[in-house]
Amino acid sequence: MSTLNVAERLRTWEQLSAQLGLRLTEVPHLERQHEELTTRTARIKTLQDNRQRHKSAMAQDQAELDLEIFHAGEAYAALAEALRSSYGRRNKELLTFGLRPRRTSIKAREANIDATSGSPADAATPPAAT
Repeated sequence: MSTLNVAERLRTWEQLSAQLGLRLTEVPHLERQHEELTTRTARIKTLQDNRQRHKSAMAQDQAELDLEIFHAGEAYAALAEALRSSYGRRNKELLTFGLRPRRTSIKAREANIDATSGSPADAATPPAAT
């Protein structure tokens, strides 16, 4: 395997092809190999140009993709904040939209249970007879 990179090898091949093209009358038996080398170097240049165009297009697409992802993230954050403002940060309805409600503290949960259903101790004692 050659230690030269593709650009150096291509430059060497083009130089040989150009010089041989000038002296092809001196060595007509190499015409077929000269034509093959010329064709292949031209094909390599075409492929390199195509690859460069695709790289540029891909870089452009990636930049547009990154920008769209950024703007979508901003839109999501704005909508999520609007929903949290509308429903309240602790409302379970946020789960419907894929948002997590803020957790309530243990004391607040216990106070909510006591306020809505009464304490478990109250439910266990029978009402006093009068």
